Amino acid sequence: MKKLLILGLTCILLSLSPMAQAYSQEKQTENKTPEVTFTEEQKSELSKLHQKILTDKKELLNKYVEYGALKQEQADKMIEHLEKRYKMIEERGFQYPPHHMHHKPHHQ
Repeated sequence: MKKLLILGLTCILLSLSPMAQAYSQEKQTENKTPEVTFTEEQKSELSKLHQKILTDKKELLNKYVEYGALKQEQADKMIEHLEKRYKMIEERGFQYPPHHMHHKPHHQ
């Protein structure tokens, strides 16, 4: 009797597996953001906005340095990172990087 029950449960689980896999693939395709081709005018506008954000963040970091909350070396490192990020965004044609929604958190 036990063997029959185990066999039945195994068959049920195996039959559900392909459905779960299909559902998972369907969800992955739904979550993908479409890649849009921007016109030069749109790229120019996005570039201006990103540069304004970059300038504002640099100004903010410099204020933290002025108030003593950050060391100049730390601020320089952060500014360098922000500039690298801007260049990367610009190289991608201002496309947003993909976001992986279902990753497990690094802390546990």
